[in-house]
Amino acid sequence: MKPHAIKNSCVMCINRKYSSESQQNGVERPRPLTVESPLVMVTNFIWGIMVRGYFQQNFDLKEFLGACPHAMVQVIGLLHDKEHSGLDDLLSSECKKSVTTKWGILDAVQMLQMQTMTTDDISFLQPQILMRMPEKGKDDDEIPAFLTIQMSMVVNIDYPSWKSYMPNDFEELPIGWRQGQEPYITKLNEDRCFVCFKTVFEREITRACEGNWKILELGTWPVPSS
Repeated sequence: MKPHAIKNSCVMCINRKYSSESQQNGVERPRPLTVESPLVMVTNFIWGIMVRGYFQQNFDLKEFLGACPHAMVQVIGLLHDKEHSGLDDLLSSECKKSVTTKWGILDAVQMLQMQTMTTDDISFLQPQILMRMPEKGKDDDEIPAFLTIQMSMVVNIDYPSWKSYMPNDFEELPIGWRQGQEPYITKLNEDRCFVCFKTVFEREITRACEGNWKILELGTWPVPSS
């Protein structure tokens, strides 16, 4: 496998630091909280050392998590502008097909809410680092390796705009109620709720190779229902 360098907007997002949009706009959005598994934290730490050491790749999990919402805002912008070719740099072919199909069934109000969504409405939690290493081919100079990160993407949405996807008795449910199946829904108040989608990002980290970050899976997003 020959060394190469691939640059795209997703890579730029994940490698840059951003200030909080809530601070800029003077509005503080509620943030989801989670308790990380100690075992997963240790495993992530070990994989991080291997990525930076053996594979000689720059990688910081905290910066990566902070930049993922910006990549999602870019995805939303491309979907809204119908620039589907631009999604090829951000999404795998299967993920792109799923997302564009689901985006097509949204109504005008739902699309407008998606368009106005900011990075403060999107959080990535519970990351789990995995490694995918296919067999080395005859033409490969190095052992192929792919860094895979599974996470939960939590989106803060306006309940009335998505009422048709919510449980029939959602308005009567108590604050803090949580749906026990994917996508997980948590009621924040009478107007807002968290929706949690399973997501998977992947990047090639073969030595001497700088690969793309691509999103392989977004669950049922943008539709908050299975």
